[in-house]
Amino acid sequence: MKRILILLFCITCFVNIHSQKITGAVYDDTTKEPISDVSVYLNGTTYHTSTNSKGEFVLTFDKKIRTNLIISHVGYNTISASDPYEGMPEKIYLTQKNILDEVIVDATKNKSKRKKFSRGELLRMFRNEFLGKSKAAQSSKIKNQKEIILIYDYPNERLHARCENPIIIENQYLGYKINFQLFNFYSQYSGSSFNSFFKEVLGAANNTICMGTASFEDISAENNEKIKERRDATYKDSRNYFFKNLISNSLTNKGFEMYIEQVKSREDTSAITNMLNKVSETSENDSYVLQVKIRPEEYFKIEDALSVKKVTLSPPPTDSLTVTSYMGQKVYGWLGISNNEKRSRLLLLRKSFYVDQFGSSYTTDQYGDLDYDEKILFSGGIGDQRAGDILPLDYEPDQKSD
Repeated sequence: MKRILILLFCITCFVNIHSQKITGAVYDDTTKEPISDVSVYLNGTTYHTSTNSKGEFVLTFDKKIRTNLIISHVGYNTISASDPYEGMPEKIYLTQKNILDEVIVDATKNKSKRKKFSRGELLRMFRNEFLGKSKAAQSSKIKNQKEIILIYDYPNERLHARCENPIIIENQYLGYKINFQLFNFYSQYSGSSFNSFFKEVLGAANNTICMGTASFEDISAENNEKIKERRDATYKDSRNYFFKNLISNSLTNKGFEMYIEQVKSREDTSAITNMLNKVSETSENDSYVLQVKIRPEEYFKIEDALSVKKVTLSPPPTDSLTVTSYMGQKVYGWLGISNNEKRSRLLLLRKSFYVDQFGSSYTTDQYGDLDYDEKILFSGGIGDQRAGDILPLDYEPDQKSD
């Protein structure tokens, strides 16, 4: 299953306000000297700034989006403040990174008979999994790709990537320049943990994890209608758009259809009439994946939970789950989604989760705080979106697309 996880990219509150600001000064924790050119931004938004020669910064914004304030500089550990609107300390101290933390294990030894990948081949693999393969992704350029360190772990068939500086993405298709601070990236190309069902039904055995923070800069011409149309179309293909309509009970009105996915054998002739697609002409069980249409409001229970919504799955029929576990974790829901002739699949590894009014999904951590939920996995149309398709949290789609 291909997926991308953008951590620290969740919002729980969004209101229009008059222009406000967050101020502070950044210093070296050891020398106590001010640090200039420190990046300061509200994660996942277009609100960003940097410190001056005295280490001071003023970050202005006109939409209060509850997301983390990121304070980052090369050679220092990044600070992520979860509630910056409640008052930041006047002085903020960055600690220098431990050199030992930067040691990279050499996993490039190739004991197989397969040819070793070249740097160019690894870059193409990374681009496909990091940026994606959409029109927006294909038009995107990584301006500092020489700085990206790529390591292929041949024994485990896994590509790792890291970059000391933020990865600079210039996306002309959507009109954004993105500074993406990569925390963790790997793409799994094979492995015994993926059974044949997932390989064949999802169309690929790859599983991609990408964690990081991002700041956006609008580089489009003012009032560019073509760019606006592209952004709105990208938004309608996003998981946020799906979840926003889920909690407002408007999926059906927006053209979504949902199905429980089942596997039936060739001998089940009644099931063939409802067949979505055949798993494989030569599969061992010669089975078919079927779809049974469901009403979202009957399958999901939506409840108020302070400023967010709690979503709980209703108990599905005992024979409705195609699979009961995925990579050692219990599967609570395995659903097909259809919208605008695009098909996606949703795999739920938890029975309940939370969604805010703009469609960001998350769970509660060990302290009871809201945190990004990485147990909600998409494949197909929604799951194919990558860094080349992401929009800032403060982006406002046209009301017709909203």
